[in-house]
Amino acid sequence: MPTAESILSTPGGVASAVIGCFLCWSIFYYTLCIINGRKSFQWNCRLVTLIHAFVSVFLACYSAFVVGPLPFNYTEGRVMVVHHLVSIYGLLLGLVLGESGAEITATLAGSEVSNPLLQLRWFLYELNLQHTKLARINEFTFGLTFLVVRLGPGTALCYCTLSSTNVQLSVKAAGIAFYAVSISMAWQIIWFLKRKHTAVREIEHVNDKMK
Repeated sequence: MPTAESILSTPGGVASAVIGCFLCWSIFYYTLCIINGRKSFQWNCRLVTLIHAFVSVFLACYSAFVVGPLPFNYTEGRVMVVHHLVSIYGLLLGLVLGESGAEITATLAGSEVSNPLLQLRWFLYELNLQHTKLARINEFTFGLTFLVVRLGPGTALCYCTLSSTNVQLSVKAAGIAFYAVSISMAWQIIWFLKRKHTAVREIEHVNDKMK
């Protein structure tokens, strides 16, 4: 019997899995609309979204803690684990309360805007291109984007959320936790960029002496 890993490793396996999941959830939604026809389309859509959230969290936890590797043993560190746990909590909170969608969506956008650059950095390392000019530019751009977005609009959003009388206390607590994680990650990025800049300068200095 083919496993999930063998299916995903085949040509077009990922695309097939994505299309298959999309079709399954779409069929589930339309089936709910037929069976639960007395409720509105939005009711059934939110019900599917709620179930999807629980399924996603369950599969993510199962993959991380049962299948492995355990996230606490992974190279990203505990800060990244806390980051994802807080994100999951915030998303579930918005779904359960049915409130603060704007704040959660803005937080999601701000937290993901630098992600493509982070993934590009990983690919450059895998291709042994980490010492190229492209890699240095990408790392600098990633760090700058992360710091500007998280400490700029991110700080403003956190302040507006905490000072608002329309936001529930649980959402404010999630906002504080996420902002604290962002500050911790920002400090790590600043330390990394400083160390990387120092290493590059030392290499350039040695190369100049050898000329």
